[in-house]
Amino acid sequence: MDSFIDIFLPKVCLGCKTEGFFVCTECIEEISEYKYLVCPICKKRSIDGRIDKSCRSESGLTRFMGSPLSHSDKSVKKIIHAFKYQHAKEIASPLSEILIEFLNKNNFGKIISEYKSRVIFVPVPLYNFRERERGFNQAIEIGNYLSEYYKIPLEEKVLIKHKNTEPQADVKNKEEREKNIAGAFSINPTGSDPVGLIENKIVILIDDVYTSGATMRECALTLRSAGAAEVWGITIIRE
Repeated sequence: MDSFIDIFLPKVCLGCKTEGFFVCTECIEEISEYKYLVCPICKKRSIDGRIDKSCRSESGLTRFMGSPLSHSDKSVKKIIHAFKYQHAKEIASPLSEILIEFLNKNNFGKIISEYKSRVIFVPVPLYNFRERERGFNQAIEIGNYLSEYYKIPLEEKVLIKHKNTEPQADVKNKEEREKNIAGAFSINPTGSDPVGLIENKIVILIDDVYTSGATMRECALTLRSAGAAEVWGITIIRE
């Protein structure tokens, strides 16, 4: 499959057009990055990713541990579009490296060490048709890197998306995004004791982009209703 794609979609750096890479090292290094953890709702700098009560209610999250990159950066937009819609699966590697470096600078390893036996990663799922169309779930690809690095299990089959919604990127209004994604997720009824996996656990949701937060909120509410003690969020990119 990869060799077939390479024929029709040659690997050319999205920044400088150098052949052989979707994103070369030089262009990755030129991307501006955020340094600190911030609340995704009020945009205030947060301590250890903690979200205050009012923002917690709106986001569905207890902590938000991302993001290093801005969606307003034109280079970042090109990269994430290729990752999601042009079968550029290998972009997961440099993006995950940026994310891990950002998390380490913000003491993520130390924070989770207090809870390690209770922490699991859960990727935001795609509707099954969308995942087949793309060839992979970008949240799972990122999650695999985080799981290997931090030695925390990635539970891919806890959540499912049972509703084929419009892509959130195509829905510009915040209220419409919330309506579009409402009720789209559920606990996987065919999984191996999915409730047992998340009950009283700290579930860290992984996705690529945080925009309005509607998708992550829906997932968080679903997980909490099934018994998760806390739900945190991690993304690579935010608005």
